[in-house]
Amino acid sequence: MATEFHRQVRDVLDAAARKRTAERTAFLRTVTRGDRLLLREALSLLPHYVSIVPVDGEAPDGLAGCPTALRAVADVLRHEPEWEPPFAIAPYTVSEILGCGGMGVVYRGVDPTRHKEVAIKVLRRRLRGSEDRSRFKREEELLRQLKHPNIVRLLHGGEARVGRTPPGERLPEMRPYFVMEYVRGATLSAYADERELSAIERVRLLVSVCRAVQYAHDRGIVHRDLKPHNILVDETGAPKILDFGIAMFESFEFATDADEPRFIGTPAYASPEQASGRAVALTPASDVYSLGLIGHELLAGRLPQRVGARMVVDLRSAEAQPDDAPAPSVCDPGLRYALEVVLARALQHERGRRYAHAGALADDLEDVVNAYDAARGWRALRKGVASFLRGDSPAASSTHKRLLAAILRRRIEAELDRRAQRP
Repeated sequence: MATEFHRQVRDVLDAAARKRTAERTAFLRTVTRGDRLLLREALSLLPHYVSIVPVDGEAPDGLAGCPTALRAVADVLRHEPEWEPPFAIAPYTVSEILGCGGMGVVYRGVDPTRHKEVAIKVLRRRLRGSEDRSRFKREEELLRQLKHPNIVRLLHGGEARVGRTPPGERLPEMRPYFVMEYVRGATLSAYADERELSAIERVRLLVSVCRAVQYAHDRGIVHRDLKPHNILVDETGAPKILDFGIAMFESFEFATDADEPRFIGTPAYASPEQASGRAVALTPASDVYSLGLIGHELLAGRLPQRVGARMVVDLRSAEAQPDDAPAPSVCDPGLRYALEVVLARALQHERGRRYAHAGALADDLEDVVNAYDAARGWRALRKGVASFLRGDSPAASSTHKRLLAAILRRRIEAELDRRAQRP
């Protein structure tokens, strides 16, 4: 349970994280004003805080391996008081909080004259600086450029006095906000699990997400925080990408060697170069890595295992724990091998060995779906491999040929390994 002391720790850590690395310890000694307990707690948590609870990012969902005090500090980030509905941001009546991120709080609003629901994002109450406002406005500008059926649509933005003002009290300050379409649905993973989607149906969902990400890449925008929680699937089955709060223009925003590395994003879904904390290293290939992780989780029910610098792609379902829901399963071995080949390329540690952009990943996933749909299955795979090896299928795409060759190579390697292990 977060206490007032933990709120004080959070406040000084939040301020220290905005300083250069070399200045943080001296800053904490000054700002704690002789409070030895507060200083000791802040110094012990600072390394964890700057890497796990970044200034621009979202309070993490999983802190099982972190100090108890840090979990309490993160709890403050999740549940610090915001403006409680109901209140109005003309012409909308705000009725409930939908979610909180690092930069903003998203409310559900209704236009009473048109009976239309919207989502309204407001800059968080604790963020008051001009830099915070600039970052928040940047997200609005990015969304203004993105008009795609699988990206949440911006309606308009502005500034308003937020919250209710008790009689006799000063009017609240003006806060920036923007209004988006309201997506009634579930997160990507929840939608797939609740409807018990097949592997093919899950891949088709992922292809739609990849196409939307490619649309952003074509406009020079790298999302930097792709994860299942930031993808909602509406009642028609269409995925919608949300939260461009830490997105960046690839060509306009970069870090120099003099800049202090600072991680921004969600650790579990970040690429290796993003984890390094240098924005100069981020390209569309960083989003491709995140999409590979999302795809693995969507198809296997878990993230891939990390062995050193390498991700081990294995789409066989893990054994469900007693309290866990059954994991999805890619039953057809041909389909599983093909998908593993594609995801393994998306999850290469060196970005130059990955797909260069999300569209290329979508193309290969689409080829897999077309080659292994439920009507044809494993028999069609064997026929396709035989046709490919005979060279009598000139109409086959080069991507399809690469996939078939890769699948065959994987099967040969597996058979050789099996024989080598015989006594």
